[in-house]
Amino acid sequence: MSACQTNVGPDRPLEAGSTLAQALLAAGAHRVVASHGNVSNAATAELIASYFEFIAADLAMTDQLGAAASLHAAKLKIRNDPRWQAPYSWAHFVLLGPSD
Repeated sequence: MSACQTNVGPDRPLEAGSTLAQALLAAGAHRVVASHGNVSNAATAELIASYFEFIAADLAMTDQLGAAASLHAAKLKIRNDPRWQAPYSWAHFVLLGPSD
């Protein structure tokens, strides 16, 4: 699922710690890639496609899921593309869940 500000909670006092990403983790997701701000749909599609390519390659070589390393590699990859060099395209994304 792709959406903007998935790791930003509402400003209401009773829901201050609640985010979409936290809800997905509470519902049983092992890891969530979430954003801290508004992001471009096209850049997000490139980033997430690269993220899953790196995860698949890592699983094929090591039988381990290097989610954090895969997100980092995906950010570096799209950052080297002239269309997505601006931090707006890649810097908002974080990985939530257990560490690798």
